[in-house]
Amino acid sequence: MKTDGIPNMDRRKFMQTTAILSVPLLFGCNLPTSKKQRLALSQWALHRAIFGNSKEDYAQWEKWLTTDPDQVLKGTLDPLDFPSIAKNTYGFDAVEYVNTFFYRKDEAYFKELKNRSDDVGVTNLLIMVDQEGMLGDPDPKKRKESVQRHKRWLSNAAILGCHSIRVNAHSSGTKEEQQSYVIESLTKLCNLAKPLNLDILIENHGGMSSEPNWLLDTIKKTNKPNLGTMVDFDNFKYSETKIWNGELTYDRYEGVALLLPYAKSVSAKSYAFDDSGLEKTIDFKRMVQLIKDSGFKNYISVEYEGEGEDSLSEKDGILATKKLLEQYI
Repeated sequence: MKTDGIPNMDRRKFMQTTAILSVPLLFGCNLPTSKKQRLALSQWALHRAIFGNSKEDYAQWEKWLTTDPDQVLKGTLDPLDFPSIAKNTYGFDAVEYVNTFFYRKDEAYFKELKNRSDDVGVTNLLIMVDQEGMLGDPDPKKRKESVQRHKRWLSNAAILGCHSIRVNAHSSGTKEEQQSYVIESLTKLCNLAKPLNLDILIENHGGMSSEPNWLLDTIKKTNKPNLGTMVDFDNFKYSETKIWNGELTYDRYEGVALLLPYAKSVSAKSYAFDDSGLEKTIDFKRMVQLIKDSGFKNYISVEYEGEGEDSLSEKDGILATKKLLEQYI
């Protein structure tokens, strides 16, 4: 596939050059210094251990989240124990959090979480923010409310010592209208994040945000130095009218290559493995090579989804994903 006038045979060379030129401009304050590729654990990889069966009735789950958030925590794992589990059970020294696991917790909670991560030597990288309204809502009042609802996650990320929060660029309308709405909110959010030395990362995560050219154009037009991407190995099904149930699919490998120069985080999504330990859906060897070619030196986060009858347990799936990444790194 060719979408930007760059021949396939020259794409790798182009991406290497783009990475060198673009990344320092985007993240001048927060450039990674390690020459060794590092791995982190996404809290979402343990969502069944934390949520239990609470998401089986999604409507009820959403209601609980807004009225009594602790009701969604029907699993065996306390979110406060996540840093120690990541370190002692799985061997990770860095983690990424998900806001719905502690949706209405106060400042004291995040100070305790910070203390627990410090106690086991775990670095807190970011908080993925969901369920806080659409930053690209066509209604100006709702867009403003969504920005305000994201503010507390900036504060919580600062307490934890994170470098970023991950947000969604969800919207509706024409592609141009969606971009205009999203840019307005991202501009405000980046301005709020700047004094806290935090970055705002957009994930390819449904709707037009899963079309990488639209997402990159949105980032460039927003023109904020603390705005970038969280790149997911999957999530390239997109729709020009709906957030979910994408009707079109962008090539995941080309999409990852396009988004990597603007990345502060990479999510290594996995679902199921064959008898030789290879991921059945995604070519991890190819993905790791794209990461190497881009010059990305920040953390790759393990995000095992575990879908299908032949899927592994969360524990085994996390370890299988980690092993596969280590093999190619």
